[in-house]
Amino acid sequence: MSITELANKIDIAEATILRFCKKIGYKGYQDFKIALSQDVAFRKVEMNNSLIEKSFNKITSGLEFTINNLDSSMIKEVTKSILHAKKICVFGIGNSYVPTMYFYNALVKKGVNIWVSSDSHIRNMLAVNLTKDDFVILLSSSGKTTEMINLAKICKKTNTPIAVITNQSTSELASYSSYLFLSSTKDSEYNGGEASSIVSQTFILDVLVQNILKK
Repeated sequence: MSITELANKIDIAEATILRFCKKIGYKGYQDFKIALSQDVAFRKVEMNNSLIEKSFNKITSGLEFTINNLDSSMIKEVTKSILHAKKICVFGIGNSYVPTMYFYNALVKKGVNIWVSSDSHIRNMLAVNLTKDDFVILLSSSGKTTEMINLAKICKKTNTPIAVITNQSTSELASYSSYLFLSSTKDSEYNGGEASSIVSQTFILDVLVQNILKK
């Protein structure tokens, strides 16, 4: 605003605004306005940098935890099981569905018999028809997702090998796993709604993809 516009807006005299500007150390209104706009711009940049850094730190911390807890021998075992399986199913809901689509897309174009679905009825139907010659991967950040637990119970009855990717090693879902991978961290700040969990889950699946393609 010009000094006239500001004076009208706050219903005081222009001279009052000028006296205010000089009293706090500026030559005049224009000098004060430039300094104010620079300060606002700096604070916006500072805030944006802070948010970027916060997101970066969460994701890198989550990945570091995941890498430190990744068992290379288990990766080899799961890779071998997937390569020998007649059918592979990978299931996750909510944010955990995102990594399943990456895994599916990476392998289906290589001719792997892999199934994924966002529909609960289809997931149950697929799970019921699995056998010990198939393989299933279940994703749940909390390890408490009811549908994933029910799928794990179905697969346990059919003796289907189960790989679980979760943040919680002591969760009910983890107890059904033949192979357990820990994603992100157990700390509450890394919950299922965070990008760090999605990135960590995808990282584990990507390691499997690279090993499968190598074989």
